[in-house]
Amino acid sequence: MRVLIVDEVHPSMAEGLTKLGFEVDTRTNLSLADFASILPSFHGLVVRSKFKITADLLENTTLSRGKQVDQHFHGASFCWF
Repeated sequence: MRVLIVDEVHPSMAEGLTKLGFEVDTRTNLSLADFASILPSFHGLVVRSKFKITADLLENTTLSRGKQVDQHFHGASFCWF
């Protein structure tokens, strides 16, 4: 499963997810348009405050069928899987 990290978070976030078997892609310099265009190819998302996550953004992604699993995991505001 692929996880996208879009905000600056502690390196242990990516390390921990990788150890759990996730493929982690950290992209902290995305524009909102670029973020929206690549989001459908990911199964998980870690975001603090870079983007407001709306139903419209999640509509055509696997994330829309997932759930927010943690609100404060390693300092990240939201994690969806």
